[in-house]
Amino acid sequence: MSESSKSPLASAALLLALPLLDGVVSSAAFAPFSLAPLAFLTGTLTLFVVRRLSLPLAALAAYLYGVSFAVAVAPWVYTAMHEHYHIGALASAAFNVFIVGGGVGFYLATPFIIWRWLCGPAGGEQALSRWQRVLSAASLFYLFELLRTHGVLSMPWGLIGAGVAGSELLSQSADLFGALGLSFASMLCSALLVEAIEEWLAAGERSWIMLAKNRAFLGALAVPVALLVYGGVRYAQVAAELEEPSGKTLKVAAVQANIPQGDRWKADLVPRTMGTHIKLSAEVARDFEPDLIVWPETAMNTYITDPGNEYQRRIHQIAFEHDAHFLLGGPHAEFTDAGEPLYFNSIFQLDPRRKFVARYDKIELLAFAEYNPLSNAPFFPRPAEVPRDYSPGEKPGIFDVKGVKLGAMICF
Repeated sequence: MSESSKSPLASAALLLALPLLDGVVSSAAFAPFSLAPLAFLTGTLTLFVVRRLSLPLAALAAYLYGVSFAVAVAPWVYTAMHEHYHIGALASAAFNVFIVGGGVGFYLATPFIIWRWLCGPAGGEQALSRWQRVLSAASLFYLFELLRTHGVLSMPWGLIGAGVAGSELLSQSADLFGALGLSFASMLCSALLVEAIEEWLAAGERSWIMLAKNRAFLGALAVPVALLVYGGVRYAQVAAELEEPSGKTLKVAAVQANIPQGDRWKADLVPRTMGTHIKLSAEVARDFEPDLIVWPETAMNTYITDPGNEYQRRIHQIAFEHDAHFLLGGPHAEFTDAGEPLYFNSIFQLDPRRKFVARYDKIELLAFAEYNPLSNAPFFPRPAEVPRDYSPGEKPGIFDVKGVKLGAMICF
């Protein structure tokens, strides 16, 4: 008798459908839905399913989870392909599903597969104890997220812990152990839930009361509760600090013009894009007199530090009239000693004296958005308005605004 035939579910087909559902539901923890509590259910169905299938079918189930999660969490890849690289809609969609979903999906499936191999099938003699199964699941996901975040591709998108960011209270614990720590906590919760369900299903008599008394189930509940308690305490502390700050404060304004992704680098739309940001900056400077005005990443589709740049003067005037600093996102170009041009995704600091006093060049670049690892492939034409890949910066972004030191980073 195969392992799948011993499953309490109807068939292997249903078992394989559950990871697909798991990936979609787990993705709802992220924008635009931002249902943060769902982060603590991430992978629960898939962890449950893989131990009820043979190892090859378990690998397929894990892969289906990875594909559905990757495609649902990263729709921006379609936008990058279609609007940035000017690839057709159908080809861009296929790239998102088969390359991103397929490639990233395989990577996301790997910790499930390793965990299934370590634990063995459900039922019978267990290779690992309950707590070994729980801790190994959380540890494997932590390790694989760490590797893909700081590895060659630098892909921190879709971290399980990042799904918790939709809740101000739950996400406060990031100041203790970061997004990866929240990922560990989320998978710890999921693995505990699986253990509780396994024990409930194995019991001769089942009741919700019995499940509620299960130590694994109580442990699963304790994880988000502990994060909520810490978050509540920390949130209250921050609120009190804001009410009575002990040090120097700055009034900061953010300008968000909501320029469509496909319009940001169109040369004929530069006047509209820059004009909208400048207009909003003038309004917020007049109405609120902020110390610092912040523009988004690559808000400027022009090389602002070039001599004679017409938009430079207009921004300078606002800074001078309102004694305001600016942090401006945009491209920067410079030349090597050999005359080779280098391009950077940068933040510029402009001070009220009408001078650019500091710049940060993004260090960790995103594949297919800021550099193209397939740039020599004939089906990846380079956009005319983006002549070369961005180069990575070397130094962290530290800015001094009216005596206050600020750190800034770009999308990572």
